[in-house]
Amino acid sequence: MVRHSPGVIPELKAVSLERQTPFGQVSFAWSYSNAKFKQELTLPVGTTATVHAPHSIEGRRLHSVVHVESSGERTMVWSNGGSSDFERLGLAGVVSTQHGVDEVQVTVGSGTYRLESEYRF
Repeated sequence: MVRHSPGVIPELKAVSLERQTPFGQVSFAWSYSNAKFKQELTLPVGTTATVHAPHSIEGRRLHSVVHVESSGERTMVWSNGGSSDFERLGLAGVVSTQHGVDEVQVTVGSGTYRLESEYRF
């Protein structure tokens, strides 16, 4: 299991890493620009990851978290305190979402994911 809880530093625009694990290659990258926090990850079969979207960055509050599929189709994962279409998210590999004290947590299974979090004043 991979757990990523980024402390977004606005001056640091992007971070990425790749690591070979006993299960296979794991890759993760995030970027922050124009009030959008984008996280991309690839997980090998038999693994899960929990990614975190902070509630605020640069005085902006988290407005939504969207899963963007390779086709470009967008599925709402979380918006202003509520989750979205769980059946569709399950088919896309999203295992669960949780609204924590200072973050939204999204757990995904093996596969490739792109999560985009939007922040607003």
